[in-house]
This record gives sequence, C-alpha cells and structure tokens, in this order.
Amino acid sequence: MQKRYIHLRELSEHIKGNFKVGDALPNQHILADKMGYDRITLRENLIRLQCFGFINIEHGKPTTYVNQL
Repeated sequence: MQKRYIHLRELSEHIKGNFKVGDALPNQHILADKMGYDRITLRENLIRLQCFGFINIEHGKPTTYVNQL
C-alpha cells in the first residue's frame, strides 16, 4: 500500500474518532502538526476526503466534517 493511502486512512480515522458530524476541523497547520504530516500531504488528503463526501472545504471558512464513511 502506498504511503499516501496510509495517510488518508489515518486522517479519516482521526477525524471520525475525534470529531462529530458538523464539527469544524482545526486549521491545516495545526492538523498537519498533530498528524505528523507536512501541510501539502495533509491538504492533498483533505481534498480526497472532500471528493468522497466526508468533509466540506470552502475558501475562507473552516473545513467541516459532514458525513461518515
């Protein structure tokens, strides 16, 4: 399994385990530090989770956990 997919799985499990649907996630810098990723890796995986309908990303607004996978 490629490393980026491991990060995706870890990130989705972290979100499911620490947030409720409707919660805003911490900003990318804080979340990247907490997960031990660089911000670019985190951002790529957040975009993938948005494509799956798991989170909502809007410019200028907090990223929101919208749906459980």
